[in-house]
Amino acid sequence: MVRLTHGNNLAPVCVLGVCGGIASGKTKRCAHLAQAFDGALFGEHHRSLPNITRRALDLISLPTFLHVKHINVDVVAHSLYASPTQPVFTELVKTFGESIVSSEGHINRQHLGTKVFGHPAELAKLNQIMWPPLRREIEGILNAITTKVIESNTKDSGHRHVGYPLLEMAILDECDSLLPLLSHLWICHVPPAIALERIKLRNPALSPEECKRRIASQRTFRERIEAFKMWSDSRPPHLKVVPFEGIETAEDTLERGLKAIEETFMAYVARSWPWQDKGVKMSQDT
Repeated sequence: MVRLTHGNNLAPVCVLGVCGGIASGKTKRCAHLAQAFDGALFGEHHRSLPNITRRALDLISLPTFLHVKHINVDVVAHSLYASPTQPVFTELVKTFGESIVSSEGHINRQHLGTKVFGHPAELAKLNQIMWPPLRREIEGILNAITTKVIESNTKDSGHRHVGYPLLEMAILDECDSLLPLLSHLWICHVPPAIALERIKLRNPALSPEECKRRIASQRTFRERIEAFKMWSDSRPPHLKVVPFEGIETAEDTLERGLKAIEETFMAYVARSWPWQDKGVKMSQDT
């Protein structure tokens, strides 16, 4: 687990990465967790959770407030090219052509997506443009959360405050620049047939062929697991191992899906108290 550093202080912050294929329910679940648990008091009434360890129970003796923040990496990335005056905007147009610019002068993400989905070489170009500035932006956001947690712990001696940023990105498991920031990684997955139906519902303008192409352009759950294990085995020695688990999100109703992710998250909180003597500095080299 990661303990982010701020100045000379150690902040109890666990960064939970959430990735997965298209239409696997990542965004709705992360948004729900932030809404449901940001500012929640984690204490005695959570002792009945399954898989809670004796060590965690001992640490819960001091009432603890959770700071759960949803960071949608795609939204952050889009902010990097919102204006034609931004360097990322210029580089995208230079690389992919004027056809990705809408009549209003903005990047048309659907046109850009059509150019890169299913085209690995073009997707690699996009990632090379986006990832370095994206890392800087994400670090800034995490630093702000860390500062808030430290200040809360300093001012409120009667409670413990712990940060749980939810870093959501479809291909986070492939993003070498962001993986070292994580305490843990959830890989959401859903059968392709369910993903296809969800895509059709949320974006009826896409043709069935385009929907299938977007699903096919991404790694399967099994491929993600194997690739992530390979990354873990071959990572540079100074980078820590990032624990991961698969989260199936094929519930037949959204209500059941949100309830299931609540239980999964609270069990994770119970076993991942970040003030253990483990972790890395947020400023570690990548």
